Amino acid sequence: MKTKVFSVISALIFAALAVSHVLKLALGWDVQLNGKALPEMASYIAIALFGLLACVGFACCCCKCEKK
Repeated sequence: MKTKVFSVISALIFAALAVSHVLKLALGWDVQLNGKALPEMASYIAIALFGLLACVGFACCCCKCEKK
């Protein structure tokens, strides 16, 4: 698999994860892990992390410095 294809696929996955956490906060969904609710702060951290990883993935797919 080429680097560009891998970068796009991983960036799309991370972007989807970030959007799912935004929806969780916006719609008030609860996530349960072993009977305990996941705090909202975890979603804010996840949005920042997954958003950053998505940006890096999209930046890597646009980079013209790919080795052949």
